[in-house]
Amino acid sequence: MDSPPPPLPTPAPRLATAADAAELTRMRAQLFAEMGTAPGDDGWRAACVAHLRRALADGTVIGAVVDGPEPAGLVAAGLVDLRPVTPGPANPGGREAYLYSMYTQAGWRRRGLARAVLERLLGEVRRRGIAVVELHATADGEALYASAGFRPRPGGRPMRLSAGPGGAYPARGGDASPPSPLWRSPGAGK
Repeated sequence: MDSPPPPLPTPAPRLATAADAAELTRMRAQLFAEMGTAPGDDGWRAACVAHLRRALADGTVIGAVVDGPEPAGLVAAGLVDLRPVTPGPANPGGREAYLYSMYTQAGWRRRGLARAVLERLLGEVRRRGIAVVELHATADGEALYASAGFRPRPGGRPMRLSAGPGGAYPARGGDASPPSPLWRSPGAGK
């Protein structure tokens, strides 16, 4: 009876460069598709590539990537936005990091690549003296982030308001549905 082949070694992540912008955008598109996000038009992809080229070059974004064998391209990656925030008791330095776009290609999962990418990114954030790292975890990623020390954020639930087509915000709390019969705009019925 043949024994199974030995596991493949886990490639070490490297820091992303501006030259990785197109591949990182390809991986973001795959991540969005797996999360059920509609692909939209290709305009966002061109904007994403341009943004990542600029931000990886100027250091406002850090990326960690794992190269696959040629011609596979990247097989795992993650990004961190570095941003100034108003200082407060939990963050007197006024800088924070936002971790996002953690993704591993399907055939490369369960090999420790996401953990290696996360550790590389967190090491870079620590090296820059940033004490606060935020993220929004998918159900699939929660255990990984919890094992790295992430905990639910105190002080409320994350919420979002998104502009609709044409750039206008919905009239009522992010809900594009028509007003209920119980809701009347100020001055209605006068």
